[in-house]
Amino acid sequence: MALAVNVFALETAEFVQEADAKALLAKKCIRAETSGLIAIGFDAATRALGRNDLLKAVRNEYTRSISKSGKVDIDVVETAPGRYHYFNDRNKRVDIIELYRKQTDETSFDIVMQASGKRFFGRYDVIIHVRVIDALDAGVVYTARIHAYPHNGPIRFLARRTGAIERYFRKNTRTIDWVARTICEGLDPTFALREHDVKQTDSLLDGGAHAVRPGGEASAPPTHDRRG
Repeated sequence: MALAVNVFALETAEFVQEADAKALLAKKCIRAETSGLIAIGFDAATRALGRNDLLKAVRNEYTRSISKSGKVDIDVVETAPGRYHYFNDRNKRVDIIELYRKQTDETSFDIVMQASGKRFFGRYDVIIHVRVIDALDAGVVYTARIHAYPHNGPIRFLARRTGAIERYFRKNTRTIDWVARTICEGLDPTFALREHDVKQTDSLLDGGAHAVRPGGEASAPPTHDRRG
C-alpha cells in the first residue's frame, strides 16, 4: 500500500514545477481517488477543458444544470491568470492556483490545481489532479485524485486515528465526481446522448455517466454515507 501511495503522488508531481506543490506532494497527505466514464468524444472533452474561458463556461453550466436557485452558489473569481479565489459556506476564503492544464499526449488531458483554505479542522492545502483519457467509441475515462494536507499536527495525528478528515475529503471527492460529470456533459454543444449509450456506458464501467441531455436536468447528486 505504501508503495502504491508513493507512486500515486509521484505521478501527479510529474506535472508540477512549483517547489511548494512538489513539497506538498512529498508529505504524508490524505489521498483519495474517483473515476468514471463519460459518453462524450475525446475531442469534445479537450475542447471544453482547454478553452480560455473555462471558468466562465463552468459557472454558466453549473447554473444551468445543477444549481436549484438558478444562481452560482460559490462565486469563483479570477484574480490573475491561473489564480482564483472564492468564499466557502463558512465565509472562509479559498485560494486556487492552476498548476497544469493541457493535452499531455494524443490520448490524455491533465489538469492539476492547488487549493488552500480553512475548514473545521483548521488550515489545509489540497492538490487536485484530473486526467481524461480517450476511450474511443465509449467516450472518455476520467480520474480525479486529491492529495490533502491539514496543517495542524495534532489534527493530522487524530485524523490518522479516527479517519474523520479522510472521510470528509472522500465525501467531497464523490461530490466533485458527480459535478464534474454533469458539467463536462453539458459544456460541449455537440454532445448528444442516446438511451442505449447510457446502458453501454454503465456496463463498461460501474458508476459511469449520468444521463444529462442538452437543456435537461442533471441526475441527483450523491448522498453522503454516514459511515464516510
